[in-house]
Amino acid sequence: MIEKTLAGFALFEGMPADILKEFVTLAVERRLSRGDTLFHQDDEGTEAFLIVSGAIRVERLNEDGGRVLLNILGPGEFFGETALLTGNPRMAEAVAHNEALLLVIRQNDFTKMLALHPLMSERLMRMISQRLSRVSVKLEEVGLVPLKERLAGIIVDFAGRFGTDGCINIKLTQSDLAELAISSREHINKLIKSWENEGILRFNRGNIIVITPDKLKELHKKDQL
Repeated sequence: MIEKTLAGFALFEGMPADILKEFVTLAVERRLSRGDTLFHQDDEGTEAFLIVSGAIRVERLNEDGGRVLLNILGPGEFFGETALLTGNPRMAEAVAHNEALLLVIRQNDFTKMLALHPLMSERLMRMISQRLSRVSVKLEEVGLVPLKERLAGIIVDFAGRFGTDGCINIKLTQSDLAELAISSREHINKLIKSWENEGILRFNRGNIIVITPDKLKELHKKDQL
């Protein structure tokens, strides 16, 4: 069952069945409850992780001891490999956003798989490159793209990764959205209310239902016109 699920994930899509079977054999299942910490910032990296179900918050601690939400990862996303490849400590903290099932692979097994299977190594490098590109674009958008477009893009992204029939299947607070958009909760609240009045979406205690996805996509694309 796990192998069939993995076959639909970007990292393994189109890969031979023997590679999937080897990964499943080497990996260990780990279940997390909401709020469980997977690893801390500055920890030594000895494992990489693949999300089978649920969501993981990636947070960084600032100088004041507060947390800044960098991303929320969902099913099919592979993470934690950077510390294994570079030997550097973890750059952020990973915490379960809700109940999650992960496959955990140890550093030695991970390194052997990359050495034995060039296709997996190539796929992983491509995913890392895409991730870095998204981070770069996000940083550029802060100074160049209005908040309305940034927030619309974030919600469109969550609807694509976690959505079913317009309903985003994880709870997102306005504070979460503010941190991801690099803005304030007050500004996010105003935009959410205006979009509710326009019939674009509904927001109720962290539950987001996108009513008119085309309008949100139009807002997100305005900066690209």
